[in-house]
Amino acid sequence: MSAEQRTVFYDNLTLNYAYTLPNKFRFRVNAYYERESVSAAFRMLGMGGKSFRELNLPESLRRFVELQSGLVLVCGPAGAGKSTTLSSIIDEINRTRKLHIVTIEDPIEFVHEDKMSIISQREVGIDTKSFADALKQALRQDPNVILIGEMRDEETIETAALAAETGHLVFSTIHSSNAVQAIERVLDVFSGKMQEQFRQLLSNTLKGIIAMKLMTKMDASGLIPAVEVMFVTPTIKSLIAENKLTDIYEFITEGQQDGMQTFTECLLRMVQAGLISRDDAIYNAEQPTELRLKLDGHTSTVSEMSSSGSTLYDWL
Repeated sequence: MSAEQRTVFYDNLTLNYAYTLPNKFRFRVNAYYERESVSAAFRMLGMGGKSFRELNLPESLRRFVELQSGLVLVCGPAGAGKSTTLSSIIDEINRTRKLHIVTIEDPIEFVHEDKMSIISQREVGIDTKSFADALKQALRQDPNVILIGEMRDEETIETAALAAETGHLVFSTIHSSNAVQAIERVLDVFSGKMQEQFRQLLSNTLKGIIAMKLMTKMDASGLIPAVEVMFVTPTIKSLIAENKLTDIYEFITEGQQDGMQTFTECLLRMVQAGLISRDDAIYNAEQPTELRLKLDGHTSTVSEMSSSGSTLYDWL
């Protein structure tokens, strides 16, 4: 820890930070006290971002890379791969577009080198005081793309949406279990007339949501993401504006030709492909009864996928 980090740690009795070894191994660290002693949990991080294919992410996510403006949210529980997914998206933008990308993180998890884009990475507590303050300053730094590590408060959420409204492409994460719940959670930060005003702003700026869960592979060789993808169509935009959020799930289900998929459809394909077990899929499903019925009524197999010319990556 630096002297400043040590001070924060002693004041708060806990601290999240990134640590890089001389050989470039990088870790996300959570330091804390337990039984009057200092303990820490380390999670190894990568340098830069991995490709969608390396992470087993749907090819449809590439549409977010090509956006000019708007708000894109990545949601899921802690440790679901939200930061890793955003790092992959940022790396793809960096590799293919000439833009200025500003990231605001706590801590910086993945270090990016300039490729086609110029990347400015700012760490809360070291380079800036807070997400909200850094976001306000970022708007004066001529960014095209802004990544906010996490939207934690009303000011940050509102400023992020306003940045998206004024022509910036904004990415952020939020803790929620699925796309619809992510919208509800963002709106619940506001109350009264402010909530209604923000609902209209959100309906105009939100471009899509990626929801994630990590599943154990059938052969126990590692983890693989189950991904729900929602793109904001004119219909979904209207449903958000009219506060008919419970109707959105149906349109995600019907939007497979547009690259959308629910957790149910993703888990179904993963079971059929032999990637995960039926029991794990049902246990982790948002709609377990629906998934069970689909599993009982579908008989597609890996061999059938192969005979049709489709790859597993195409399905996911």
